[in-house]
Amino acid sequence: MVFSSVTVTQCPFTCVHAHNSSNVMISEITVTNPIDSPNTACVYLDSLTNARVTKSSFSCGDDHITVLAITRETQNVLVDESTFYHGQGLTLGSQVFHGMTNVTYRNLVVIGALTGVRLKAQRKLGGDIVNLLYENIQFRSVGIMISVEMDYKHDGVVSTNPPKFNGVTLRNITGWGDLASVIQCVPESPCSDWVLEDVFPDGSSEVVLPYYCENFQGTCKNCGSWPKKCLGLVAI
Repeated sequence: MVFSSVTVTQCPFTCVHAHNSSNVMISEITVTNPIDSPNTACVYLDSLTNARVTKSSFSCGDDHITVLAITRETQNVLVDESTFYHGQGLTLGSQVFHGMTNVTYRNLVVIGALTGVRLKAQRKLGGDIVNLLYENIQFRSVGIMISVEMDYKHDGVVSTNPPKFNGVTLRNITGWGDLASVIQCVPESPCSDWVLEDVFPDGSSEVVLPYYCENFQGTCKNCGSWPKKCLGLVAI
């Protein structure tokens, strides 16, 4: 499937929804919705195998691009070479039920968004996330630059089938915003083996407030002073 050179505007709900497909190419599109339009995600990438979104521009009232796995595992997704304005982030979830392998967000600019990197999951419904990479991303005046919610429904009930967000890599992330991160993993499935490299290095990034991290473990190489304040993150 190829979806290219299209402008989408004034959507009543999700603007573009690629579902249960293989070999999807979305390129050179513009999606524009008002900042106060509820539930108007720009793009859903749902239960796909081999998909790419590239050279595009997005403004919306909800998540910019949401990678989902509602009906089957999602594999080999690349979002790159694009610009994001108002909206709620480079998102994974919350419906990650069937798991994901090889999802990459790379070479992106996010300007004036509520959230930058955004991971969310429904605590009771599982889903293993394998080889998730955010790389070469510039944030400019973003609210929460990194957000992780593994109990997205906020019911507080311990799960026997929790999602797993392990081995996530963030590399060369720079910019400025209000809050460096809120990372809330759950005790029955703590986030482990995260790798941060060149994340908000001093002199190139600025935030008003530092990190809040819970049930989280990882390493940080050449990170600035804010990542080092994240409980469970070890500088190497």
